[in-house]
Amino acid sequence: MRKFYKGMLITGGTVLLLTACGEGNDSSAGSEQTGTDEGQPEVEQAENGNGGSYSFATSPQGTSVNAVGNGLASMINQNSDVSTSIQPYAGINAWLSQLNEGNIGFGVDSAPDMVFAYQGNEEVGYEESMDELRLLVRGNFIKATGLAVREDSGIESVADLEGKRVASDFSGATIARLISEATLYANGLTWDDVNNVPVPSIDRGVEALQNNQVDATFALVPSTPLMQEAHNATGLAGFDFLDDYGPDEIESVSEEVFEEIEKRVPGVEMTTVDPEGYLAEKTTGIQYPNYFISSTHMDNDTVYEVLETLWENHEQLHDIHPWLSTWEPEQMFDENPEIPYHEGAIEFFEDQGIWTEEAQEAQDELTGD
Repeated sequence: MRKFYKGMLITGGTVLLLTACGEGNDSSAGSEQTGTDEGQPEVEQAENGNGGSYSFATSPQGTSVNAVGNGLASMINQNSDVSTSIQPYAGINAWLSQLNEGNIGFGVDSAPDMVFAYQGNEEVGYEESMDELRLLVRGNFIKATGLAVREDSGIESVADLEGKRVASDFSGATIARLISEATLYANGLTWDDVNNVPVPSIDRGVEALQNNQVDATFALVPSTPLMQEAHNATGLAGFDFLDDYGPDEIESVSEEVFEEIEKRVPGVEMTTVDPEGYLAEKTTGIQYPNYFISSTHMDNDTVYEVLETLWENHEQLHDIHPWLSTWEPEQMFDENPEIPYHEGAIEFFEDQGIWTEEAQEAQDELTGD
């Protein structure tokens, strides 16, 4: 399967709330409070890994990313001396810089945003490199179906969106905008070919679709609570991510078409999404990884303790949410990550005997060592 190559920048016109394409029912655990992007207290740093209290950023309640964060936080709280408190934000853009500055302890969300932020990709809106971000583990892969429409719209393909009102901007979640854009560009359309309607967040886009204020909006996968509720109330529909490639043809996607997707969604792979909810049949889609991250401001011993806890208790996560069912050691360690690992994570992986020369080379390349 084709994979993202480092340093790719967006080309073409681009100009974010529920960050990832949620899958499965939401499940909450641990302490929650509403987060904002200003006025957060500096994270309390634990000494020598002997506990400490840390904020844990996720996307809003009702999203699968939030459910994943709650599951991780609850597991850490129950099995270690480290205490975490979930803080839901409008989207990753509302908290990533705070984590980079050390005002937030941990975060979980889509890898593409973190890659662009670490690179300082101005074309995506990250004017300066957030070079304090550090990877702890790679989580599950997130599936995306592209765009959703109303069931009674008569829209059956991306090509049918020409001249139609398509939700854009998503100022709380860059990935929503980029996946929407990738859907258009990979099918030969641009924002100039549609009537783009700025919305502040993914849930507001879905609301606008229900109220017939837009004809299409960024779609989370059908099992996400938000999409289940909207489909039950209004009747939604989806279609293949690529008009010219069905579910049995994803291995045949041309390099030219795939490049239009991967330069907007780092780490992307083609996949299929099974019928459920607003999807009447199996469709083509894409997937990209979740990252569980911290920053250089977090001490090594605390990171080590968190990873040791996760490693030894990961099976406790599997029944909490479908995404967490794939959080296994072989999935969590990525030998060729897109952002550098935390030094505490490196120490942990070395002690597990899985840190490799290839991983060190990737680390050195990312940090410039």
